[in-house]
Amino acid sequence: MKTTAIGGKNIQLTTLKKLQISSEALIQAPVQTYTIALQGCNDATGSNSCGSTANIFGTNAAGGQYIVLGGSATSKSAKVSAVTPTARPYNSKAPTSVYKNDDKTNGCNTPEDDSDKLIPTAASLASSLCIALQKVAEITKIKANPTGSDLAADDDFLNTAVSAIPSLQRYIQLSKEGTKNTVQEAIKQVYGDGDAAMDTKTVEPANRLHLYYNNDGKKEKTTVADALNTDMAPNSLTFMWSLKVLIQKTHKQETGTRKEEN
Repeated sequence: MKTTAIGGKNIQLTTLKKLQISSEALIQAPVQTYTIALQGCNDATGSNSCGSTANIFGTNAAGGQYIVLGGSATSKSAKVSAVTPTARPYNSKAPTSVYKNDDKTNGCNTPEDDSDKLIPTAASLASSLCIALQKVAEITKIKANPTGSDLAADDDFLNTAVSAIPSLQRYIQLSKEGTKNTVQEAIKQVYGDGDAAMDTKTVEPANRLHLYYNNDGKKEKTTVADALNTDMAPNSLTFMWSLKVLIQKTHKQETGTRKEEN
């Protein structure tokens, strides 16, 4: 899972441990450090005897947090004479850990409630990213081209495989001692225990399988190898195998229903 940083550099999110984000206080700081100077003038155009006292303002009132108009404020004016920014050095804070621990062993921090904030905090962004990465990891826990060993280690796949065993054996319980190992070994034999064996037992036969498709109303014939790249071949085989199992189950259920009706 990749994203792109400023400057076009790729970032591998699944290996990210810490997040360097400017604090929301640093982003707000420039707005908070401007000084505005206000002067009162003796005329209505803002050009005569402009100062801070004895004009539109009451004596010594200008420059504070409020403005007091003098008794002779008629035909007088006020103007902003200067807006002065106060420079502040940018101090980068320590990076925020994406996970509770840098070694990714202790889950994610609880996200903060940023529903009322325009600028989310670094901690909130980090925890949200952590949760998203964990969800992605759950989906991609099996590699794209699994071997028989990978499939044998996946309990969900084993349960699916057991359900496809012929009716006399389909009630096997994986929790029973020794049974799971037997099923795992069978899966390795069927799919191959390594990359080379997997190619020989599944990818290559799948590549030779014929596929029929509609081409402008004409029935055309091709092979899996021509229709799909090598990386997709195991997926196509898995789909066809699963479809066959589904059809067999549906046929058995319909047959059983007819017998009951008769």
